[in-house]
Amino acid sequence: MTGSTTVDDNQLLANVQEILDGLKKTADGAVLHSFIERGLRKFGATRIEAAFLAFINKLLVRYLDNPDSDPGTRIKIKVIQQRLRPYLTKFRRDQQPLRRARVNAPTSTSSNATGC
Repeated sequence: MTGSTTVDDNQLLANVQEILDGLKKTADGAVLHSFIERGLRKFGATRIEAAFLAFINKLLVRYLDNPDSDPGTRIKIKVIQQRLRPYLTKFRRDQQPLRRARVNAPTSTSSNATGC
């Protein structure tokens, strides 16, 4: 890992944490924020992985899917999702070459599919 990557990771972590701090302003949001903070403590608070951002996004979507959720928190979550979108898009774009490489990788069964 290069020094610039570490700086980028630290900046990303700081940006995401700042965005998510808006959740603390409502009771339901504070509960969601505590789940996210617990995840950061468990998986390391020094880097944000694409999977963790996907987890955060899924957690917020599931909250919005609940018809009984607090209207004020729902508005905050929609704003937070808009602010997180560039980071999610960046991670998806960065992961594209990896997915293509896995899909196009030769397998031992594909080389002799006819049995000849």
